[in-house]
Amino acid sequence: MRLIFSEFACIIEVEYPPCAKRRREGDRMAIKAKKLEEILSLSGEAAKVVSYADYFARRPLFSNLQIKNNGEETVEGLTLSVSNANGLLVNAVKTVDEIPYESAVEVDFGNLLSPVYFAELEGVREEKIVVELKKDKITVALLECTVTALPFDFWQGTESNPESL
Repeated sequence: MRLIFSEFACIIEVEYPPCAKRRREGDRMAIKAKKLEEILSLSGEAAKVVSYADYFARRPLFSNLQIKNNGEETVEGLTLSVSNANGLLVNAVKTVDEIPYESAVEVDFGNLLSPVYFAELEGVREEKIVVELKKDKITVALLECTVTALPFDFWQGTESNPESL
């Protein structure tokens, strides 16, 4: 410990052992990650029913997909990924350079549906879609939704997109 005196202030410098310094930096990172989880949120609306017709017509899976920053600082370097464990989607990853403070950014993935999945599908299936927002490889927001996947020759009915009726 060292004391430094000047006309205006008394400064105390404390030298921490290297392990204590690393622990403090790790605590700071945990607090930062926790704050990001509270600040950032995902919202979106996916189609209830999807089929090969949606792929063929290039209809987007999400009518809106937004990342909202409720914080007081701009957040940079985010990664947004959309996936499905059974192959309904072509896995997609987008980098979001920055989200200004107290604002929302809409992300458009376009057509994510896999034609191979629908060609091999034999019956109606419920599929889980996971949208994950990461900062420095740490998940800060997660959105899960369920869609009904129809085989190649099924009609979507009134639950489909209005454009296909």
